[in-house]
Amino acid sequence: AIVIITDTTGCMTYVNQKFCDITGYSREEVIGKNSNILNSGYHSDAFYKQLWDTINSGETWHGEIRNKKKDGTFFWVETTISPVFGEDGTPKQFIAVRNEITKTKKALTLLQSTIDYFPGGISIYNADNRLVLANDSWYKMLDIPKHHFPIGSRYEDLVRYNREGQEDNEIHDAEQIVAERIALISRKEPYSVEHRCANGRIVEVNGFPLPQGGFVNTYLDVTERTKTNESLNSTQELFNLVVTDSGIGIWDWYPEQDRLFLHSSFQNVIGAGKADVYEFGDYMLELVHPDYRQVFTDAIKRDLLKGDGKLDITVRITRSDGELAWATITGRAFRDPNGRVVRALGKITDTTKLKQSELELLEYHKNLELKIAERTREVKQSHNRLQSAIDALSQGFILLSPEGEVVISNSRMHDFYPEAAESLTAGSKLSDYLHSIHPDLTDEEIIAKCEEVLTSDLVNERTLDDGRIIRIS
Repeated sequence: AIVIITDTTGCMTYVNQKFCDITGYSREEVIGKNSNILNSGYHSDAFYKQLWDTINSGETWHGEIRNKKKDGTFFWVETTISPVFGEDGTPKQFIAVRNEITKTKKALTLLQSTIDYFPGGISIYNADNRLVLANDSWYKMLDIPKHHFPIGSRYEDLVRYNREGQEDNEIHDAEQIVAERIALISRKEPYSVEHRCANGRIVEVNGFPLPQGGFVNTYLDVTERTKTNESLNSTQELFNLVVTDSGIGIWDWYPEQDRLFLHSSFQNVIGAGKADVYEFGDYMLELVHPDYRQVFTDAIKRDLLKGDGKLDITVRITRSDGELAWATITGRAFRDPNGRVVRALGKITDTTKLKQSELELLEYHKNLELKIAERTREVKQSHNRLQSAIDALSQGFILLSPEGEVVISNSRMHDFYPEAAESLTAGSKLSDYLHSIHPDLTDEEIIAKCEEVLTSDLVNERTLDDGRIIRIS
């Protein structure tokens, strides 16, 4: 993944090698430069304003951006930008982790041409439940005005539009239907419902969750109940198209028979393989790196088979070519009436790039902490050298900040004013020091004297209690 760190103005302070490989810029060319050198001109000012408003408020921004390389060519990145907070709780810098998705964007164009041939309506939504793709049949079948609901429209607004256009008194409240549909897609499971459109036609809606979040809905006009089987086969083909090259593999396990069914997408993660039936224990334990086999086995027994029936673990795996990779294995168990797990369905996701980005960030912060510690030691040594120098003076010495606080003083000052020793330490206020040596002055007189000391070229003489006369300047 591309990793960029900027200050609060957008100037880049760190880029990783992946940034240089993809953009064509060297580190020397971009460090200190504003990240807008990557601006392709594709996005509006409002787009960037919303991005900056989000991260400046302390929140994380996620979205897709089209950038421009050094040679002028364009590329797409899926971007997550997170603020790094200072001690005062405000953002001090921003860390952007970007994954190139240029091929994915091209695949979406290809997918759009594919779904246009689907014998029914189809709409695809991202993890934020916003419309990503839809064919013309979908707009026509549901009688949805395309200019009112373009790409990026919210799923709940589409449901609400269809319900509010109906006059059937038996139809539930529109907001109740919206809530039911949101709950349905949030279950992350395939579903099938019948939908009565505002134009009176009945449509069968089949929904399929996508491995990386979001879902696909297919719409079949079943008013006459025709061509259902052919359309369902097309739906499965579309699902296969969506998961192909996604970096996710689907697995289906039946524990009592120890039979593991692998979807053909499994080769996306392991690098090779085919849809087939295996023994779960033998196959999965061979896939998981030896260092992680015990923790993986424990998670299967503790979480999937005995716990809440949900598995979520990140382990190292050995791909078919022998290379090591990171993978997140998730799953859900299904139980019979007696509580026994009879089936578990899940996915394996290649998270190698994400793990590498995390390790790069950890290494960066480690080096940053070392630099801060070294700088702290240097400052302390400089202070000690300065203290030794002024302690060697035969005169008394005190350095005040413009705000009237003691920055440093030498031991000779302590000899002159032993009664004011505590108020001569770093951080003490000038007013406390003057109170110590002029206990008879009022607060107003002390304030006036502070102003005089801080703003005037003061030169006077003072007789100490032991009879010595000192000159103050």
